[in-house]
Amino acid sequence: MFDVMGIGMSVMDQLVLVDGLPTYNQGAKVLETSWQYGGKVPGGMIAVARLGCKGAMVGAVGGNVGALVRKDFERHGIDCSYLLDRPDTQTGIVLAMADQSTGGRSLMGMPSGMARPEPPSLQELDPEYVQNGKVLLISNFDEVTRQAAKWYKAAGKPVVIDADWYSDDTYNNMPLVDHFIASEFFYEKLFGKSAAFEANLRALRERLRSDKGVVVVTLGEKGLVGVDDRGAFFQLPAFKVEVKDTTGAGDVFHGAYASGLTMGLPVQAICRLASGVSAIKCTRLGGRAGLPSLETVQKFLETGVIDYAEIDERVAYYRKMPLL
Repeated sequence: MFDVMGIGMSVMDQLVLVDGLPTYNQGAKVLETSWQYGGKVPGGMIAVARLGCKGAMVGAVGGNVGALVRKDFERHGIDCSYLLDRPDTQTGIVLAMADQSTGGRSLMGMPSGMARPEPPSLQELDPEYVQNGKVLLISNFDEVTRQAAKWYKAAGKPVVIDADWYSDDTYNNMPLVDHFIASEFFYEKLFGKSAAFEANLRALRERLRSDKGVVVVTLGEKGLVGVDDRGAFFQLPAFKVEVKDTTGAGDVFHGAYASGLTMGLPVQAICRLASGVSAIKCTRLGGRAGLPSLETVQKFLETGVIDYAEIDERVAYYRKMPLL
């Protein structure tokens, strides 16, 4: 059995750190570059692997970019039995520019001239395989993720969703979710800038229709707020680190959160673990290079010290341009 079953689509990230985003007819100094891989659930699944948990990735890839995506999953020990290959397609490439002057980032999809791979259909998957996880991690609802969530709910196994951007599908399918982890953007779509977090999160928790349901909203540098499985409202501040790039911060938070569930940790301890993983990641460019091991994040949570020995080996690995 896998610890975490992830369902989602992958991209390749071409990451560029600049001293400031250029305006019209101006340039910028490139400070650092890196080639990594992304996607909400895929990024989370690498965090799962880095924390020592066993993961499986369901999705689809295409072309030489897709081959590199698969190779990186396998390098981390992720099972790719149902990472389907789509002939005559190309996995997408995203240009991600991190702005040192503001701490912000800009994302741009790059056309390849080829079709993007279509997600798997239910008919292409083995139901027994999909259900063979302790936790299900998803980021949206389609035919496959909706059915998978129903299977996990029926088996009494937790479903975690990365609810980054608001959609009616996500909102309407909340009863299929046990751990609803939303971004501030999702929250603001529903509640605007309201600071009445406790009342608003309790209203969201009611939509889960479960006495054990959990709602968490991540607030970037302001930390997070949540209502745990006991119905207790809580807040956690963000860790203070020197931020280089926030790309993938939410993705890895969700992966670490799913991992924490398999470790049997209490919800608030899981959120602290996931926040620590995300904070450490943000000190390096991209969503994968800065991901810590369980030992590294535990040391950070205990002492505030980040051991960069292994992390910076990963930085060097991803700095090399892959052979396309």
